[in-house]
Amino acid sequence: MKGLIDIHAHILPGVDDGASDFQESVRMLKSAYRQGVRCVIATPHYHRNHFHRNPERTMEALQKIRGWLREHLPDTVFGQCHKVGFVH
Repeated sequence: MKGLIDIHAHILPGVDDGASDFQESVRMLKSAYRQGVRCVIATPHYHRNHFHRNPERTMEALQKIRGWLREHLPDTVFGQCHKVGFVH
């Protein structure tokens, strides 16, 4: 794979404090692509008292982004993990 890798992207729409909607996610992906990014790792927040903890919503957003990428930027790899916050 050629290109840059973004390993920390709050790009899933409406999931955390990143992209507020799908169109903002698309703008972020297009901007990253223009800058040479060819792999994006979505890292939504996961903290029991912070942001949304809806795995169905997260998976729906992930699939929507993957579908858009397959159609518009097929040479971009897209993955997901969670940014986990711990409170002592």
